[in-house]
Amino acid sequence: MKKELVLTNDPAEIGKIAPFVEEIGQELALTQEEVFNLNLALEEAAANVIHYAYADESGKTCSANEKKCRIKAEKAQGLLTLTLA
Repeated sequence: MKKELVLTNDPAEIGKIAPFVEEIGQELALTQEEVFNLNLALEEAAANVIHYAYADESGKTCSANEKKCRIKAEKAQGLLTLTLA
């Protein structure tokens, strides 16, 4: 399983994370508690990037280098890896 969510540098984009995590949770048969915890962690990390790392670039993409803020989810060999880049 591989999934990716791309966000722009706008606090409103954080609302896209919950449906992304819900989809992962359904696909991997995660408990509601696991889905909640993953969502909380990803929302907090993304909010920190948007509010602090690139706060003066509202409306632009999160990363000046990649032009995108990506959340990647990958499950391989029984391990779920989430990356915010």
